[in-house]
Amino acid sequence: MSKVSDCRHHQSGPLMNQPSVCHHIVFTVSLITLIGLLLLALYVLADVWLLSFGGVLLAVGLQGLSGGLSRWTPLPQSLSTTVICLGFCLLSGLTLWSMGPAFIDGLTQIREALPGALASARRYVSSHAELTQLIETASESLPDLEPGPSILGKFGDLFSSALGAVSALGNALIFLFVITVVALYTALSPTTYLSAFLSVLPSQYHNRTRDVLSQLASSLRWWLAGRLASMAVVGILTWLGLLLLGVPSAGTLGALSAILSFIPNIGPILSAIPAILLGLSQEPTVALYVFGLYVLVQTVESYIVTPLIQQRVVSLPPAIVIVVQLALGTALGLLGLLFATPLAVCVMVLIRTLWIEDRLGAQPIPAQS
Repeated sequence: MSKVSDCRHHQSGPLMNQPSVCHHIVFTVSLITLIGLLLLALYVLADVWLLSFGGVLLAVGLQGLSGGLSRWTPLPQSLSTTVICLGFCLLSGLTLWSMGPAFIDGLTQIREALPGALASARRYVSSHAELTQLIETASESLPDLEPGPSILGKFGDLFSSALGAVSALGNALIFLFVITVVALYTALSPTTYLSAFLSVLPSQYHNRTRDVLSQLASSLRWWLAGRLASMAVVGILTWLGLLLLGVPSAGTLGALSAILSFIPNIGPILSAIPAILLGLSQEPTVALYVFGLYVLVQTVESYIVTPLIQQRVVSLPPAIVIVVQLALGTALGLLGLLFATPLAVCVMVLIRTLWIEDRLGAQPIPAQS
C-alpha cells in the first residue's frame, strides 16, 4: 500500500510543479515587459521628465529661500513660501520686460556681425601658414568637412543657426513656463507630493526615504546656489571686460556667458567663441585680449566662487561630469545637456546613501582635491 502511495506521489510531483513554473515564467515575462515599457516611456517622454525635474530643482531653491525667510522673520513657513514665490514671479516678469528686448536685439546684431567676423578669421588664418596647416590637418580627420579654412564657415553656420534659434525664444519661453508652473505648485504644497510618493512605499521605509530626500534637496539647493553665483560673477565680469575692450554687443555677450555658464565645462567654451570671433573682426590683438578675459573670468569662477559653495555639495569628479553631459546631451538633446550635472548630483547622493551607507555600512571616501 505504501509503495502505491509513493508511486502516486512521484507521478504527481512534476504535474503539481507545472503551475508554479508557469507562474514564474509569466511573472518574469510580465516584469521584463513592464520594465521595457517604462524605459520606453522614459525615453519617448524624456522632455516631459526633464522639464519636471527642472521644476523640482527650482522648487527646491524656492523652498530654501522660504526657509531662510521664515528663520529670519516671524513669518510662518507657508506664508514665507508664498512671499518668495510671488517675489520670484514679479522679479522674473520685470527682468523679461526690461532686459528681454535688448537681449534679443543684441543677439540679432551678433548674428548679423558673424559673417564679417568669419571673413576676418579666414583672412587671418590664410595669412599664417602654421594655422592653415593646423586647420587642414584637423579638418582632414573629419570626413564631413572640407579641408582648409572653409571649416570656419561650418562653425559660422552652426553659430548663426544657434543664435537664430535663441533669438526666436519660442521653445525657451515654453520650457521656462512649464518649469515655473511645476516649481510653484511643488513649492507651495510640498507635503502633498511627498505624501503621495510615500504612500506607494512600505511604512518601514518612510523615515529613511524622508532622510534621503532631505539630503537630495540640500545637495541640489547648494548646487543651484553655486551655479547662480557663478552665473552672476561670469556675466558681470564678462560684460565689464568686453565693454572695456570695445567689443560690440558686450551686454548681450555677458548675458549669454552667464546663461551658458549654467552648463559647467561646456557652456563657457560655447560662450567664448562668438566673442572671440567678434574681437577678431576688429583686430587680432583684441581677439587675444578677449580670449585672455574669458580665461581670467573662468579662473576666478573655478577657484574662488565654486569652491566656496561646493564644500556643501556632493563632490563630482570633472571627468564624470563631462561624460554625463556628453551622454545625456547626445541621447536627449539640449535639455539633457542642461540638466546633466544636477542629475549626476542626484545619482551620486543616491549611491552614497542607499548603497554605500545602507548596503555596505560604510562611510563614503572623500574625493581628493
